[in-house]
Amino acid sequence: MKRVLVTGAKGTIGNILTNGLQSHYQLTLIDKIESNEVNYFKLDVTELFDDFKELLQSHDGLIHLAWDRSIIRSKKMILNVYEAALGVEPHPRVIMASSIHAAGVDWSRKPYSLIADRKFDDIREISLIGVDKRMPDSAYGEAKLWMEDLGRWYSKRGLEVICIRFGGVNQEDTPLTNEKGYHSIWLSHRDCVQMIKRCIEAKNLPSFTIFYGVSNNKHGVYDISNARKILNYKPLDNSIRFLET
Repeated sequence: MKRVLVTGAKGTIGNILTNGLQSHYQLTLIDKIESNEVNYFKLDVTELFDDFKELLQSHDGLIHLAWDRSIIRSKKMILNVYEAALGVEPHPRVIMASSIHAAGVDWSRKPYSLIADRKFDDIREISLIGVDKRMPDSAYGEAKLWMEDLGRWYSKRGLEVICIRFGGVNQEDTPLTNEKGYHSIWLSHRDCVQMIKRCIEAKNLPSFTIFYGVSNNKHGVYDISNARKILNYKPLDNSIRFLET
């Protein structure tokens, strides 16, 4: 059974992955809050680099989900994650939680709002947003783009790095929210777990890859074709079933 370390394990995505992966992998969970869970460690990755690096020893994979409200602290944490992974042998595969905000596209505005508002049955005339899109829409998005760029740099030094631009993930596991166009960016719990499992298990990956983490939404605006091809990602959920009920 592979060993996988998860930072930010008590967040929304962390809880989803813990529930979905714990029967498949030996998980080491890290966050900054108290917990009595087995293989859980209260640890601040930003401040306790040596402790984090020690915990990372002998792991096959590292899933970095942790985030801090301070962009400066978050960037320091990202750097610590890459440095720790590079500093242990063998290097774990590094899976980083990026965001669709690194692409800088407002899916609630035209032309993508035409998809979000379901005005077209055939959306081929509107180009889906590819993983080469680089235009952060906020300081948060800029920090995620910086995460990706730094991951590309570390991949040239021996790490395998995957950055997932996560879409809309929520505790309720529904695309029905008050956010306009949310159904076009939704990622269901089981598709989230599937994507991470495929990232852990995939063979012969490029040293650096970016994927969009969204479900198979009929009115989706992000291009997930490279995840289908490289990871054999087969999302099971489609927000349309919620919209048509």
